[in-house]
This record gives sequence, C-alpha cells and structure tokens, in this order.
Amino acid sequence: MSANSKYPLRTWILSLACLLVAALAAVPSIPAQEAGVDDIKYAEDYERLQAIAAVKNPTQRAQQIAAIYKERPDMDSRLTAYADGLFTENLDALLKQGNSIAVRGLSERALGARPKFGEAYLYLGVALKNEGKIEEAMMAFAKCHLIQNRFQKRAKTQLDIAYRARNKGSLIGQEKILAAAQKELN
Repeated sequence: MSANSKYPLRTWILSLACLLVAALAAVPSIPAQEAGVDDIKYAEDYERLQAIAAVKNPTQRAQQIAAIYKERPDMDSRLTAYADGLFTENLDALLKQGNSIAVRGLSERALGARPKFGEAYLYLGVALKNEGKIEEAMMAFAKCHLIQNRFQKRAKTQLDIAYRARNKGSLIGQEKILAAAQKELN
C-alpha cells in the first residue's frame, strides 16, 4: 500500500509542475503583444511624419504636424522630437517670409495640444513682438525660458530685450513676469 500511495503523490507533483510551466510560458506573450501594438503605432506615426515632411508648403506642413500633436498625444518620444524639429523648421521658414500671423496661429494651435512645448512659445513670442504685442510676447518668452528646451537661452535673451525696451533699460521687476508665467504653466 505504501507503493500505491507514492504514485498519486508523484502524479500530483507532476501535474503541479506542468501547470506551473504552462503558466510561466504564457506570461512572456503579454508584453510581446503590447510591443507589437507599440511597433505598429510607431510605424504608422513614422510613415505619417515622412509624408508630412514631403509636403512643400511650410504652412501646410506645420498645420499637419499640429494636427498630429492633437491626435497622438502618446506619440513615441523619438517621433515627437522629430516632429518638433520639423515644426520649428516650418515656423522659421514662415518667419523668414514675414508671415507672423501664420506663425502665431500655428504656435497657438500646437500649444493647445502640447502646453509644455517650449520651442513653440519662442515662435509665438516672436510673432507677437512683430505684431507689437510686447506684453504678450514677454509672457511667451518667459514660458519658453521656464520650460526645458533647446531655445531657453534665446527666449531669455528676447525677454531681456523686450523688458528693457519697456522699462528704460532696466530688468528690475522682470521676476514678476517669470512668476506669472510659471503660475500659468502649472
């Protein structure tokens, strides 16, 4: 009888081991499926950005990029950086053409979808400054300066120039604009 009692125990242990192996084999398939979805999204977004880059008109390109910002807030960070570069190139081209109205509209549209897009604040500030809206321009420059981006120093320089022009060469009180900009960003 002791020999018979060993077989059910072995069967039970073997069944438990098989169940454990099957459960462990199923676990890696979940991240693989998620990675597949992420790869598909990346490929779709990349193809869309490549099609946009082929568009010749800088206004149309920037409009399409602003639309992507709104539609795909979860876009891969590498593609977002690529889109940011395309967007700022287009705004630069529009500024060189003297089209401040388009730059302002496109910047505002992009900021509506991505309120922490520092580069767009610089271009918005330049457009506002060109339109003679110095107070609004200084606020945009301050926001660009406060957000981590590649144009922070340029925005601070523009803020200093605009503030000095309004305040007889003095920077006294500029911290109030920076504090107000920080409050709006939070």
